[in-house]
Amino acid sequence: MNKIYIFAVLFISSISSSNLYAQVPNGGFENWFDNYIFSELPPYISSNFQSFFMTGEGNMTEVPGVSNSAARLETVTNGSEIVPGALILANIESSDFGGGFPFASEPDSLTGYFRYSIPAGDTAFVLLWFSFNTIPVNIASFPFTGESSDFTYHAFEIPGFVLTPDSITVLIASSSLDDPTMGGWIEIDDLQFTDSNDQLPNNNFDSWTDIETEDPESWTTANYVSALTNSPFSVTKSSDSYSGDYSLRVETVEIGFIGDDPDTIGYVSTGQIGEEGIEGGFPYTEQPDKLTGYYKYTPVGNDTAVVLLTFSKFNSTTGETDSLFEDYVHLPAASSFTHFEISIDLSGIPDSANVTIGSSNYAEDGNYIGVGSVLLIDDIQFEFLEGTSVPLNKDEVSLFPNPAHDYTTLDLKLVEGDVQSILFFDALGREVFNVEKPDSLGNILNINTQNLDNGVFWYLIKTASGEYSGKLQIER
Repeated sequence: MNKIYIFAVLFISSISSSNLYAQVPNGGFENWFDNYIFSELPPYISSNFQSFFMTGEGNMTEVPGVSNSAARLETVTNGSEIVPGALILANIESSDFGGGFPFASEPDSLTGYFRYSIPAGDTAFVLLWFSFNTIPVNIASFPFTGESSDFTYHAFEIPGFVLTPDSITVLIASSSLDDPTMGGWIEIDDLQFTDSNDQLPNNNFDSWTDIETEDPESWTTANYVSALTNSPFSVTKSSDSYSGDYSLRVETVEIGFIGDDPDTIGYVSTGQIGEEGIEGGFPYTEQPDKLTGYYKYTPVGNDTAVVLLTFSKFNSTTGETDSLFEDYVHLPAASSFTHFEISIDLSGIPDSANVTIGSSNYAEDGNYIGVGSVLLIDDIQFEFLEGTSVPLNKDEVSLFPNPAHDYTTLDLKLVEGDVQSILFFDALGREVFNVEKPDSLGNILNINTQNLDNGVFWYLIKTASGEYSGKLQIER
């Protein structure tokens, strides 16, 4: 019998099975999703940013109001710290909100609709701070205690003004800021000043903006930080790819919080972003020999990109997670896609792995970080040396057309009975279809690809002499 000789790295599925090795999830970066974070109420600043970092959710949300929408502020906790829900209208260019929002009237009252439930001992409030040349000329505070289960109309008198203001700062909160109590909430709608030529912007709370990012599936980015700080996204997809439709584009960008010096981000990880940095990873119990991939890199100054790889295992005796392997590789400037690899020498069988990619050298303290450095990276995968790469005799095996549209032909030119099955997988390692007992169909197989989406697929040929694979690309 003839043998199939294929020059290819054996496709390793991201789903473990008896025949396929587990792979880095979405290592080809073909799969992306819209990541909704929360909604904001421009031009107000909310407590959503702080709440999201502490609890994973915003605590200022859109709810049904008297006529359309209203804003709900809720006091939440992460178990150790309490975050009151808050809305602030101020001059966001100033670290102390000095100057406020332009406002040149002397209203005699503030009216609106409110619904609330405030725990005993706590107080929600609306604070108005009128200024002229940043100097306060009037301050009014309106408290809320107890409960109102339905929207109720309120009219609050504003005391007399020393001078006509030129700006206003507004703070609305669901709790006292000094000693907040968990669980209180207040909903606000249709705020109006009486006897005033000026009104608060978006005062009916009907215009909302979704804060969302586009992220690669199975990877964690810091794009939400960019979204929340109105900074450039550090992680995006690029059509300039080594294979398939997309590669991963990582750029070192500056982010800035109000009143703080800017920081830099430019990384993506299969783990999670925790208090101590990157934590965790993805479940993994194989023992690969290498991590490989392809990259392009345009650094700023002496910057270098990095790829970090770790394997770990939970120790049930100590209750700690043991590190089994940790290493990283520097990626220097490269104008075309260039191969890289990390050799792996595991000290045991892991239960998790993590890959972290940085467009700057975040792996070492005191290193140079070049804002604007750009990394393109693609086809990250584990390699297993034993039996995973053998020569290809193109006269014996071919797939044409490739890229394919509605069909492709696999020409095996093998003696009947040698090939046992042929399986096709998508980029996530999910089997999409298979050809069982292809020996009964002859050496030339016409394969219908009409039901396959655009992208990269892998075929795995099982023979009496081994398992081999290749790549099929669908383009329409």
